[in-house]
Amino acid sequence: MKEVKERVDEMDKGLDFINGPFETNRQELHDIKLNVKDLKVTTNILQTRNEFTRTELTRLNTNVTEMRNTQIDLQMHSMNKNLIFTGIVEMADENTKSELNNFLHTIMGIEKNLVFNRVHRIGKQQPNKSRPIIANFVFSKDRDLVRYEAPKTLKERNK
Repeated sequence: MKEVKERVDEMDKGLDFINGPFETNRQELHDIKLNVKDLKVTTNILQTRNEFTRTELTRLNTNVTEMRNTQIDLQMHSMNKNLIFTGIVEMADENTKSELNNFLHTIMGIEKNLVFNRVHRIGKQQPNKSRPIIANFVFSKDRDLVRYEAPKTLKERNK
């Protein structure tokens, strides 16, 4: 009987030896499962945010494209009554509108008094180089008259 008791005690010690790491492993497995569960929740949240961000980015890109198209349309509309003149000598402290009127009357032979919203030179001023003049006409008919006359009068001038 003593032998049996010793054997049972030894088996208990062996089971304790095995049971300790087993319980530790079981607890670690439980903790890992909880972490995996938390990670799944976090992953789902991040995927939802990512989908929202992608949708929002697509919407914003569409808006930017629409705004660019609108801007181009507005620029085209605002430039509809504009003409650009090059080759007109630039003088210091010039009155650009007067210079353009002089060019239109003397060089192009247009006698009509044309009305402008705005006349100015564009670009950075450089020595020995004349900047182009941009003229915004009040009336489209005035602009069309200049466009019609330009090929006839300027072609002869450039020969």
